[in-house]
Amino acid sequence: MDAAGDPTGIPGLAYRDATGTVVRTGRPERRPLDEFRGFSLRWHRFNALEITRGCVFSCRFCQTPFMFSARFRHRSVANVRWHVDAMRERGMRDVRFVTPTALSYGSQTDEANLDAVEELLASCREGIGPDGRVFFGSFPSEMSRRASGSTST
Repeated sequence: MDAAGDPTGIPGLAYRDATGTVVRTGRPERRPLDEFRGFSLRWHRFNALEITRGCVFSCRFCQTPFMFSARFRHRSVANVRWHVDAMRERGMRDVRFVTPTALSYGSQTDEANLDAVEELLASCREGIGPDGRVFFGSFPSEMSRRASGSTST
């Protein structure tokens, strides 16, 4: 945005100019999820933590690959742990995640990366402590057969 507040130079926008012509400002940069906080510490608002954006499967019924590209971007284990530690420090005892395919965490293909999933869950379990709970794959769509490596729908 320029000094006058004109957003027309921001990548990722589509708008109509003065003549009614549709103008697209190009593709926005796909920044790592670690660059974004998962919730507001300032306002003490907590929610399920987004650990993955995008999806390689491009199922026809799902908008995720078309909104966030047909490739994965994952929040790092260290970044997830930072969020879990912040939650525990503020008295939270449950950790929940949002992801298009839970078993694809850490993968860039349609193959599950179970070592990455195990590392993530072990770190979260340690961070939330013995009296906390980690909910992984709470939504049925997060545990689809595709996420586990099957190609059938």
